[in-house]
Amino acid sequence: MSAILRLLRTLFLASFTFAGGCIVAAQTNPFIGTSKFVPERSHFEGTTPKDIKVRFLIDKDELREEEELTRSNRSTRTAVFIPRYDGMEHPFTMSGETKHKSHAALWNRPDDRTIERRIDHDNGLEYTTERLSVSPDGETLTETHFGKRPDGTSYETVIVLQRDSKTPSVSLSPAEKEVWAQEEVYWRSLKADDRETYLRLWDERFVGWPRFEAAPAGKEKIRQDYAPGTTVRAKLVDYKLEPLSVRAYGNDMVIAFYRAILRRERNGQAETSRSRLTHTWMRTDHGWQIVGGMSADDNQPAVSAQSNRETPESSGYEAELRTFMAGLRKASLEGDVDAIANSMTDDYVQTDINGYRQDKTTWLNEYFKPLADLIKAGKFRWDEYERTNLRFRFYGDCAVVTGELHAKGTGAKFGGQHTWVADPNASFSGTLHFTHVYIKRNGKWMLAALHNQMSMPPANAAK
Repeated sequence: MSAILRLLRTLFLASFTFAGGCIVAAQTNPFIGTSKFVPERSHFEGTTPKDIKVRFLIDKDELREEEELTRSNRSTRTAVFIPRYDGMEHPFTMSGETKHKSHAALWNRPDDRTIERRIDHDNGLEYTTERLSVSPDGETLTETHFGKRPDGTSYETVIVLQRDSKTPSVSLSPAEKEVWAQEEVYWRSLKADDRETYLRLWDERFVGWPRFEAAPAGKEKIRQDYAPGTTVRAKLVDYKLEPLSVRAYGNDMVIAFYRAILRRERNGQAETSRSRLTHTWMRTDHGWQIVGGMSADDNQPAVSAQSNRETPESSGYEAELRTFMAGLRKASLEGDVDAIANSMTDDYVQTDINGYRQDKTTWLNEYFKPLADLIKAGKFRWDEYERTNLRFRFYGDCAVVTGELHAKGTGAKFGGQHTWVADPNASFSGTLHFTHVYIKRNGKWMLAALHNQMSMPPANAAK
């Protein structure tokens, strides 16, 4: 026993010394993982792709993003990004692209769950701003793309992706893939209560420290707990794994770090828990077996959710709300009165940049309907209408969203009667700071209140 303890101590020290950067980055970076496209929750102005896959991983101690888009005609486009937060544009590789010849990205990291990049296509011919955000529970990745085409028209796309926990988020060697396959066997055997298979995974020299034990234990303790006829603490109903680091040391030793979300049934009651696990696997005469391990409760997501006062359902709410807001933007650009009116609650109220307060009917009649008439008559157009720096806070079925609206219009001016007047020589531009309040009724998000403000209001500013 003392020999194996010395070996494990050496291996754990090596893992934190040699691979420490990879492990720490993976454990603290919520983007790590592979996500799959959810088309019904996404929004495209053009043809919806057949599929999109996004994978974030740690490669040579650096964060790496791999994207693959499959078009409706089954052709593909792939891109590889390595974020650099140095205030400079960096070229990135893209294959299957038919529109642009070169690409470079300028990166920003507003917070730990958000990545922003401005993409320069063909040395300034066209720019795209992309914002990637991870939901509080880490299950949903939302990408919002907005920009302006060379002809001056604007576009916005919202892509919603769901985490695929079965795909490791690190590059794996053949030995590492074999070990991760054994981790899957480990959990499948627990779920099926296949004790014979489960016990074969443990080396006779094993020593580890489970979170529910007061001291390290060996295989004999596991054998006692899972002997035929014994009752397990709680029945495993389902599980979801999040591999963080799977690293080989030579040909016969692999250490795996990962999170597990476990659904169990105890005394007829369902319960969900999150755990952090470390397993050290050794290639033996009986195949890959566990020789060391440790587990701990993972309470970080629950603390984060509590600090933001978010409900369990809010993990998918942000993606829904971004899609809803993209629809509002499209209706605003097109002057679609019915779509805008149907998106507002009957008791809607707003305060504009001058402190003028309007209810739903007043705002539609004074502000939006006159503007919509000008848009449809071809007398007014939005040259820019982009929301950025969005922040979401959820309180049950209520959401507060803050951000900035960059607006530029041509062909009308905002008159003294809180309405629009056609003027072919008029133009305006400015940035609004806004607060929106949304509520969810009968499964549908609706805008309930709005407040706009300008730090330095220009003349004829958009409302």
